[in-house]
Amino acid sequence: MNAIIEQTAQFAVRRAMPLTHHTGPERRGLGHSRHGNTENSAKFTQKPIVTLARFAMGRLDRVASGLAARMTYSLISSPPRHRPSDAEAVLRASAHQWRIPFQDGWLQCYRWGKGPQCLFVHCWGGRGTQPEAMIRQLTQRGLSVVSFDHPAHGLSSGTWAEQMRMAQATAAVIHDVGPIDTLIAHSLGVAATAIALRDYELDVQRLVSISSLTDCTWFTNVIGAYLGISTQTVAKARARMDANYAQPMGWDTLSIPHMLAYLKIPMLLVHDRDDHEIPFEHALKIKQTLQHAELMATNGLGHRRILKDAAVIDQISRFAHQGQAS
Repeated sequence: MNAIIEQTAQFAVRRAMPLTHHTGPERRGLGHSRHGNTENSAKFTQKPIVTLARFAMGRLDRVASGLAARMTYSLISSPPRHRPSDAEAVLRASAHQWRIPFQDGWLQCYRWGKGPQCLFVHCWGGRGTQPEAMIRQLTQRGLSVVSFDHPAHGLSSGTWAEQMRMAQATAAVIHDVGPIDTLIAHSLGVAATAIALRDYELDVQRLVSISSLTDCTWFTNVIGAYLGISTQTVAKARARMDANYAQPMGWDTLSIPHMLAYLKIPMLLVHDRDDHEIPFEHALKIKQTLQHAELMATNGLGHRRILKDAAVIDQISRFAHQGQAS
């Protein structure tokens, strides 16, 4: 019976999980309510496949919590790979491409344009070519844009990636390409960037944070709530991540605003008030901690369309050239 429950859970969860980048219209997976959001609340989409996933995982959690924890860990450390859009494929073909060694494999890197060097750090489940419109416009405005595919993403090697491994990859790329005038990170890419800047000596002059969450524990807790499993099982999944490293990740220290507060560099925060994956309240909390940061609040762009918005790209361009938003 447990095997049947596990197979049902695997089937349903893989199709219900919203934490994937896609090129079509933005959909509501972790559907936070449009009004009255709080940082810690989530109103989940009521779809049959989601209901089935939550039922199957909840039942599996009750009869085999260790197995449920293993599945949860697998889900939040094994990102899906998606074929790039036609526009991304054209952009990739136009890039200077190279690979750098990373642990037991490699990271795929890209560069476009000439000028002050920007680095784009993509989200979990994304790709280095994900912000196709942003990259094109920034290079047209006299900036050089470097990006890369995180481990287990795009053309990079590997089968697993979570925050610490993504942070290590970010640091490896910065060490390879040299000083970064402006680092632009999106979603969970901001968390990876914050850890990298905390743990490694990196030359970054200014930072743009787009659609960031406040801490990595929140991310795992939301996934647990989405799957309908207990907080104890989510904690077991986090412990499985810790087992990958000589030292525990220290989940209680993975607060993005607190890690960034020690940086004495200009920062621009960009977040949409209608973000249904990472609520706008996260931006307000980060801003409260980072008094010196500028906050650009947008409307109606959600979690991914924000990367394509002309006004957002214009603001980032000015910030990259001047070091301050206007």
